[in-house]
Amino acid sequence: VDSLPKWNGKNWDDYISNATRSGRINNWDEGLLVQYMIMGISHKHPQVGRLGEDVSLKELIAYVDKFYPDATPAEKRSNLWSMRQGKDEKASTYAANLLSACEEAYPSEHTAMTGMMLEKFKNTLLSPDQGAHVAMMEPKTFDQAVQYAESWVVGQRIREGHVSVVKHSVASSRPVTPSSGGSMMIGNCWGLR
Repeated sequence: VDSLPKWNGKNWDDYISNATRSGRINNWDEGLLVQYMIMGISHKHPQVGRLGEDVSLKELIAYVDKFYPDATPAEKRSNLWSMRQGKDEKASTYAANLLSACEEAYPSEHTAMTGMMLEKFKNTLLSPDQGAHVAMMEPKTFDQAVQYAESWVVGQRIREGHVSVVKHSVASSRPVTPSSGGSMMIGNCWGLR
């Protein structure tokens, strides 16, 4: 089997159980299972496509769980306005969750609310410094805001010394460091430790 049946929009817990069981039977890794689940639920919940390719099973389930069982319109609006970025939540996942919650809370007005949601995104990122950086960059779209938020994280990791900064000299095949006067670039796929 190379896919999952489409979700009927009901019995989300049963769909999760059946999907994970199919994944075990077919020896799918988590990434493949998540992609099959996204394909199986996207016709009922198209916002899942915004989660990105590296979303975990836990993140996918938590994301969809936020919308079921159906809450009243007032509860949906309350949930939206109380949202904050989670401790281990990526900026891209948080942005997707925020936009989806806006679409759920304001189905006919969500497009007009994009500016407000962009402001909410900047003001509710986990780090106030990260939010200030995003605001300073004046993003016009959520994609830009996410890029600025993620670049801030990389910059923060560099500032904290969690990223190796090394460039090999083409002429000598030796590492070039700041003390040797050479130019710098981030190596080793961002050098994240």
